Formats: sequence, C-alpha cells, structure tokens
Amino acid sequence: MILYHPLTDAYHNLYRNLSILQSFEKSSIESDRLLIYNYFFLFPQELRRTTLPKEFSSYKKIKFQNKFNSIKNYQTVIGRLRTVQEITIQSLIGYRFVDQKIYLNENKISLNDLAFEKKMHLDEVHKNVITLYKEYFQFLNLRELKERTKILEYRYEQP
Repeated sequence: MILYHPLTDAYHNLYRNLSILQSFEKSSIESDRLLIYNYFFLFPQELRRTTLPKEFSSYKKIKFQNKFNSIKNYQTVIGRLRTVQEITIQSLIGYRFVDQKIYLNENKISLNDLAFEKKMHLDEVHKNVITLYKEYFQFLNLRELKERTKILEYRYEQP
C-alpha cells in the first residue's frame, strides 16, 4: 500500500514555502520562523495548542482535520518537516528564488525579485492562517513565537 502525505513531499513543501514567502513581500524570514509557519500551514488545526491573546482566539477554531491528519507526536513531525524544508530551501537557492548570501550569513530566507510575479492561490483556511501570521506572529520575536507555539525548543535562547 502506498501512502502519501504532503509532509514528506518536497514539491508540496516548495509550494507552501513560496506561498508563505510571497505573503511577506520584501522581507526576510528566519529559518525557524518559516519552519513554524510551514507547520501551521500544513496542520492549521494545531493552532488550537498555541497560546494566543483573546482577540486572536478565533484562529484556534480552524477546522481542517480528518483521522489521517491528526498528530500524535509533533516532535517527530517537526523533525521530518525540518529535513524536507532544508532540501526545499536549497532547491529554492538553486532556482535563484531565494537570496543565497542572506541565507548563509543571517540564516534568513528572502525571495529575490526574480521570484514569481503570480501570486499563489490559497483556500480560505490557508488565507486565515496567513492573516494570523501577518497580524500577530510576525510581531513576536523568535523566542516568544517558539514559546507560544510550543513546537521548537526555546529555553536556552537569549530573550
């Protein structure tokens, strides 16, 4: 039996990363921040586990879950996603969509001007997730984002 999941599909990861990066025009995103964004873009139902202020609590109610898409061990999932994302970022650098110098020097991902002129088409659920990123997540520092989402280790980082 062959099973498919977008988590391990490099092309689907490429689509997710480009969708996220295109929504933040002319800005660089840290590698770990993009990983967190990518995780919630792939599993929007996992926003219910995050700590959000009251005005953003409606985002916790995003329903996009079926029995095949539930996460039992998020650490394993985030480890797999990190591996696929590194491959995807390297291919984006190879296609010259991402600036290699910024990535190597600052560990940030920034789309080049040569990247897609055409915007990616997103459904309502993913538009809502991107809206949350723009309205709240982007204003948090990386340590606080990791602390609120409870996905990546943050205890030993500088505040």
